[in-house]
Amino acid sequence: MNLRLVVLGATGSIGRQTLEVAKALGIRVVGISVHTRVDAALKIAREFGIEVVAVTGLECVKPTALENVKLVTGERTVEQLVKLTAPDTVVVAVPGIAGLDAVLQAYPYVRRLCLANKESVVVGGRYLKRLLRDAGVEVLPVDSEHSAVLQLLEAARPVKVILTASGGALRDLSLEELENATVSQVLAHPNWQMGAKVTVDSATMVNKGLELFEAMWFFNLAPHQVDAAICRDSFVHAAVVFEDGVVKFHAGFPDMRVPIAYALTKPDRRWKGRVPELVGRSITFEPVPFDRYPAFALAKEILRERDTLKVGYCVADEVAVDAFLKGKIRFGEIYRMIEKVVESVEAADLDSWEEIEEALEATQRISKDVMRRWK
Repeated sequence: MNLRLVVLGATGSIGRQTLEVAKALGIRVVGISVHTRVDAALKIAREFGIEVVAVTGLECVKPTALENVKLVTGERTVEQLVKLTAPDTVVVAVPGIAGLDAVLQAYPYVRRLCLANKESVVVGGRYLKRLLRDAGVEVLPVDSEHSAVLQLLEAARPVKVILTASGGALRDLSLEELENATVSQVLAHPNWQMGAKVTVDSATMVNKGLELFEAMWFFNLAPHQVDAAICRDSFVHAAVVFEDGVVKFHAGFPDMRVPIAYALTKPDRRWKGRVPELVGRSITFEPVPFDRYPAFALAKEILRERDTLKVGYCVADEVAVDAFLKGKIRFGEIYRMIEKVVESVEAADLDSWEEIEEALEATQRISKDVMRRWK
């Protein structure tokens, strides 16, 4: 396939699966970025014949023993990478809020951006949408739920979009057991293989809260038009409801390579996946219980609120999840920390990069202060 691809965040779960898809479909990978895992990056470069590798988390790196591999470090490494490699498509698989900076560095130099990063959309908001629209960049979702909605939509506008959730690893624990769930319990996801942070977000359903914001951003939906339901086996990824009462489901085995491939090759479908047997299969949806998933309930509350509260939700979650994974707080305290930060944020809309930077600095300061005082 005559496509030049750069993968940002190449050693993470989505990054690795993107490389697998590219190899299977004959897509040429011309560059990758990693945060600090230089050895893993060089192994990928050797396998794919990549000539440029950006290392975003280190100021300097020892010269590589691999011939014809240029290591890019220092400031604005992603921008340097895309300038040197001239890709058609960039997959942004950088985790967390750092993904926004990656998008901002890459977008002026590409025709298609494939976003596997919720936080860049939530924090970047209307400012990011305006930049991408004015630059004429095609932006496609990699998240399985939003890829599903994209494929379900047609000319008719939907009345409602429903994203599905597995419920995470703790969905059958009692409310009392949830409070002190261990890291190993939380990371044992029943359906998906993901990184630690997003797996914790699945257990709290913060990820689904972020995905509601993301769905509004991608598909120009109002708060009342987005919701979520639990589908325990993750067989249905999303549903779209139309005004005439028709409901369209997007279903298939949980496999992130499918939405990755669709984002890379749209409108074609070139990935060869397992075809499910439908006869005898039952599909069941459950409501999301707010007492079990209060972080999701909080996200629904702030759908209509101003931008800084959504930034606070993102930042507080990153700080709280990091603290939980390091054993500093209990699982049940993740939500309470997020709630405390959101309550402390001054509500305002964000229309420029300067305003977004100020909001990030303010919410990071509040989050760290809440963490420092937490007992």
